[in-house]
Amino acid sequence: MNHVNRKEIIASIYIIIAGICWGIIGIFSRTLLDFGFDSIQISMLRCLVTAISLLIMALATDRSLLHVSIKDIWMFLGSGILSIAFFNVCYFISISENSLSLAAILLYTAPSIVVVMSAMVFKEKITKRKVLAMIISFTGALFATGAFAENIQISLIGLLVGLGSGLGYALYSIFGRIALNKYNWLTVMTYTFIFASITLLPFSRPIEVYRMIGDIPITIASVLAIGIISTLLPFLLYTKGLEYLEVGKAALLAFVEPLVATVVGVVVFQEGITIFNSVGILLIILSLVVLNINFSFMNSQDEELKLD
Repeated sequence: MNHVNRKEIIASIYIIIAGICWGIIGIFSRTLLDFGFDSIQISMLRCLVTAISLLIMALATDRSLLHVSIKDIWMFLGSGILSIAFFNVCYFISISENSLSLAAILLYTAPSIVVVMSAMVFKEKITKRKVLAMIISFTGALFATGAFAENIQISLIGLLVGLGSGLGYALYSIFGRIALNKYNWLTVMTYTFIFASITLLPFSRPIEVYRMIGDIPITIASVLAIGIISTLLPFLLYTKGLEYLEVGKAALLAFVEPLVATVVGVVVFQEGITIFNSVGILLIILSLVVLNINFSFMNSQDEELKLD
C-alpha cells in the first residue's frame, strides 16, 4: 500500500465517521425540540457553538490562521452563507412543506449534485463505479426513509426548497475544497461557521433563545452536544477528508448518514423497523462496498463518463 492510498483510506474513514456523527443528531435535536426550540434556533445554536469552539482553537494554536485575504472572502461567504446557512433554512422549510421522508430524499440529492459539480469545477472523473454507487445509495435512501411505503404528494414550493437543501448541502464540498487549496482546514471551518452564525442569528429570535436557556439550564448539555458532537467534529473530519479525497467520492461516502439516522430511530426512539428500512440499510452498505473495494472485474470496466 503506497503513501497516497494510505492517506485516501484514512480520509475515507474520516468521512464515514463524519456521516455517523451527523446521523446521530436526532438524539440531541429532538431533546431541544421537546424543550420548545424551533428548527432555525437549533441551527443557529449549533453553528454558533461550532464557530466559538473553532475560534478558541485558532486563537490557542496559531492566530495567524485567522488572517485571510479580502479577495478570498467570497470562498467563506460561499461555504458559510450559500452552503451552511442556506442549507439549514431550506431544509427546515422543506420539513414544514413535505413529509420527513420526502425532505430527507430531496436532501440526499446532494451527493449526485456534488459528483456533477466536481466534474465541472475540479475536472474529477465521473466513472461507472461512482454512478453505480450513486444509484445504489440513493435507492437505499429511498428505502431507508420509507418513501416506497408512503403515498407521497409534493407542492412546487416543497420541491424547490427540498432541492435547494440538497444544493446547499452540496456546495460545502465545492467551496470547502476551493478554500482548502489556499488555507488551513481550521481557517476554512472557522470563517465558514462565523458567517453561517451571523446569517442565521437574525432569523432565530436570539433574545427568546437566551431566555429559554436561562429558564432551562439543562438544555445547555444538548446545545453543546449538537454543536460539538454533531457539527464541529463531523465537519472537522469531513473537511480534513476533502484534503486527500475526491469531492465526489467524499459526498458518496457521507451517505452513511441516513443509515445511522435510521438505526438511531430504531434503537434510541423505538421507531419500528420495516422491510423497507432494512433493504435501505443494506443498499447503502453495498454502495460503500462498491465505492471502496477494488473488484478486478469492475476495475476493467470503470471507464470515465464524459459530460458533453
